[in-house]
Amino acid sequence: MASTKAIGAGTVLQMDDGTGVYTAIAELVSIGELTRERPEVDSTSLSSTAREYVPGLTTAPELDLEMNLLLEDATQNDLTGLAYIFNNSITRNFRLLPNGESKQIRFAAFVKSHTYGPFEIEAVKKGKARLKLTGPVTVV
Repeated sequence: MASTKAIGAGTVLQMDDGTGVYTAIAELVSIGELTRERPEVDSTSLSSTAREYVPGLTTAPELDLEMNLLLEDATQNDLTGLAYIFNNSITRNFRLLPNGESKQIRFAAFVKSHTYGPFEIEAVKKGKARLKLTGPVTVV
C-alpha cells in the first residue's frame, strides 16, 4: 500500500467571515500543534478502596499561528481579519485543511493574543496570533 504522507507545505487554515464564507488566512508560515486533552475527575467515594476517576470534558487547546505580516490583507487586518477578531472579542469558525488529506479539522476559536513583529534587518516582517479554541474539534 502506498504511503499518503505529505509535508506541511500546502496546508491551509480558513476563517469564516461571520457570514459562512471561508477564506484562507494569508501568508501563514507555521500552524502549531492542535492537542486536545481530557482531564481526570476524581470520583472516589468513602467506600472506595483506591482512587477512582472518570474522564472529564475535553479541554479546548490553543493554536499558535505565525505569518508573514500583511497589515492590509483582509484576513490579517483590523477591519475584517485576525486583528479585528482580537480587538472585538469575536469567536469565529475555522477549517484546517492539511496538505495531502481528504478530511478537514473544524473548530471555533477566538484570538487570545495578537503580535506584530519581530521587525529585523534582513528578515520578512512577521506576525503571530494565538487562537483559543472553544467547543468541540471535529474531523470531517
